[in-house]
Amino acid sequence: MTMKYVPSESDEEKDLIVTLAKQDESLTRRTSKKGISPGNSSSSFTILVVIATLLALGCLFDVMWDKSRYAATRNVQSNQPEQRRLASKSQRKTDFSPQKLSANMDDPRVLNVHVVAHTHDDVGWLKTVDQYYYGLNNTIQHVCVKDILDTVVASLLEHESRTFTYVESKFFSMWWDKQTDAVKDSVRYLVANKQLTFSNGGW
Repeated sequence: MTMKYVPSESDEEKDLIVTLAKQDESLTRRTSKKGISPGNSSSSFTILVVIATLLALGCLFDVMWDKSRYAATRNVQSNQPEQRRLASKSQRKTDFSPQKLSANMDDPRVLNVHVVAHTHDDVGWLKTVDQYYYGLNNTIQHVCVKDILDTVVASLLEHESRTFTYVESKFFSMWWDKQTDAVKDSVRYLVANKQLTFSNGGW
């Protein structure tokens, strides 16, 4: 099933974007006159968060890998020599399959961890809600939530194998209110097809 998505902006929305952009320019001029410049603390913090996440995922993978290797070795040792040779050959081909890295739910010593990748679009942290949504005041941070939602819907419709988990209901509500009935039907289709999911239930 092929669907096309064309983002639409009303005149009212375009006027709002222009007004907010003018306010941002005015604010930037005032802060530059006072000698205030946006710091790099947010980008440094983002880098630290990415590094910490990668380290945590690396440790998790190591634990799961060690457990799967130990279980595979124990099973192989209990078999006959010929079966051991075949199992070892089979193991080399399938070590990276999801089954090898899945936790054994019957083993009480195993902690089954579910890692859910999802959005993290701050609803007003370094910028205002409107600045985040429309991508304004990029001297602080480069982000445009409206564009994220527009491109995600288009991308999911192009490939049924793609999935996306969205968290910030406030931004989704702002985006949803501006969409046509055709776009809303496409989004309902993506949810029913389990390509678009919502997590956390936060506003």
